Amino acid sequence: MDRTLIEMNQALEAEIAQRKRAEDRFRALLESAPDAVIIVNADGDIVLVNTQAVNFFGYTHSELLGKPIEMLIPEPFHSRHPGQYTAEPHIRDMGAGSELYALRKDGSQFPVEISLSPIETEDGILIASAIRDITARKQQERILHFHASLQENVSDAVIATDLEYRIQSWNRAAENIYGWRAEEVIGRSAVDVLQTRHESEQERERIVSEFLKHGHWSGEFLQHHKNGHELYILGSTTLFKDEKGMPFGVVSVNHDITERKKAEAALRESEKQLRLLAENSPDMIYILDLAQHRATYMNRPEFLGYSQSDIEGSNSLLSAVHPDDKERLFAHWRDIIGGLRGRGLIEYRLQDKYGQWQWIKSRETTLAATPDGQPKEILVTLTIITERKQAEQQALELRKEQERVKILSDFVRNISHDFRTPLASISTGLYLLSKITDPEKRGQRLDEADGQVKRLTRLLDRLLTMVRLDSQTVVTLQPLDINRLIADFCAELVIESKAVGISVRCSLSESNLMVQADAEELQLAMAELGQNAIRFNQANGTITIRTRQQDHQAVIEVSDTGMGIPSADLPHIFDRLYRADKARSAEEGGAGLGLSIAKRIIELHHGHITVESVVGKGSTFTVFLRLIH
Repeated sequence: MDRTLIEMNQALEAEIAQRKRAEDRFRALLESAPDAVIIVNADGDIVLVNTQAVNFFGYTHSELLGKPIEMLIPEPFHSRHPGQYTAEPHIRDMGAGSELYALRKDGSQFPVEISLSPIETEDGILIASAIRDITARKQQERILHFHASLQENVSDAVIATDLEYRIQSWNRAAENIYGWRAEEVIGRSAVDVLQTRHESEQERERIVSEFLKHGHWSGEFLQHHKNGHELYILGSTTLFKDEKGMPFGVVSVNHDITERKKAEAALRESEKQLRLLAENSPDMIYILDLAQHRATYMNRPEFLGYSQSDIEGSNSLLSAVHPDDKERLFAHWRDIIGGLRGRGLIEYRLQDKYGQWQWIKSRETTLAATPDGQPKEILVTLTIITERKQAEQQALELRKEQERVKILSDFVRNISHDFRTPLASISTGLYLLSKITDPEKRGQRLDEADGQVKRLTRLLDRLLTMVRLDSQTVVTLQPLDINRLIADFCAELVIESKAVGISVRCSLSESNLMVQADAEELQLAMAELGQNAIRFNQANGTITIRTRQQDHQAVIEVSDTGMGIPSADLPHIFDRLYRADKARSAEEGGAGLGLSIAKRIIELHHGHITVESVVGKGSTFTVFLRLIH
């Protein structure tokens, strides 16, 4: 009995040892597998994993064992997963025909390929999953797909041949460029199909030598379309080798430049014609390189007596420009060089080699630009327009003379009426004086005559003032306090307006308004504005005088409550001899010179005057003078 127990124990120990050896071999085999291996039971719980699985998924062994396999599967695939392991317990690929993804501990997903194998055990059937990360393979597939798609969608012909130049592939662009369909040329000799031609036999031999030496060549050459016409091609040819360095094929990428070549030929012909025109043009034409400060092309070796070296210098002809035109010309060139304008036109005076001033018309066009958009080259055309300018000046002087004659004629016609009326009145009064014996009536006639003489005197004074101001171009300017001048003006105006029942208000600025002015002339201008305000005011009306500062200007306002000026008359109110209310002006002896005199004086002070008016409410004349800083 004891012997039997001993034998049974020995047999059991031997079986346990055998199982232990089998288990160790299984575990060694499991650990040596290149793929992640996960074994699950019929419920889908993990019972065994190898080190590769731990590395793949980022979990420890203890974190995986006993857990449901779904923890390694992205959420969207959970509904498709139940039954995948226990169904059909035989060796097979899981999810054949579909994309499979696994889920790492960090939440990242990666594409996998899974093989399922059933394992029979005493505890039932277990399922072993061999999981392979196919991220690299998927990436390679995407790259190959991209290359294939790129080859079919690029605009260049991509042609692959074997080492005997038999065509192996021919993309859609090749069909479009050469007119051959792929099925017509696959397997045929590229030499026969394309009929490549170089400039010479020597050039062809040089290209072949370079290609064999370097395995690559690129350049321009001629090939033929299916219908026979020639194509200009810009091509690149590469010799492809396998991993052992043995050549196995040739790939050419060809771009059709036929239209570009035709355009270049047309451009060369056009340039030839333009050069011929330029060389026979009476104008000076040159191209200025702004970086090198020199002319890269010049159609005439001399211009206005200057040599080519005189014009090519960095200062070009700028030193010969008239002093009055330099700043304007420099500003024009700054705009061109600064890229503000792509082309320009300017007229200026240039002194020729013999000391004479010539009028020049210059036309500039930018021809090229730097990467930041600044002009690099400028085409300059210089035309001598001295005769045209002289003719224009003569025509201008003739027009001015005609205008002067017209102004004088209009003046004489208009002013004659202003003289004739008081003279007729004086003549009538003198005749009546000879007939009247009553001393009182004689005195009345004498007063009327005296009034007409004073009216003529005022008219003559204004005419002489206008003549003097017309001939005067400058006035003597000295610092002047505008507030003080206007205070004196208001005091005098109060006396004059009181006699006709008009009140005067004066409001002076608190700011110190100092200007450069001729006090006597400016007083005359203000007096004319004051007389205008009295003459065209209403009975018991008001005149308001104000001073203020606006920006850098002293402002003087003279407002009245008179009849106002119709809008049709406003544009002409400062014209000499213009009278908006002709009946009233004639009645009061106004000759239409007062506002003209005021405007001329203010302009001599580099200022300006404006007017605003509302019919029936009055007018405001505003004078602007520059302040002294």
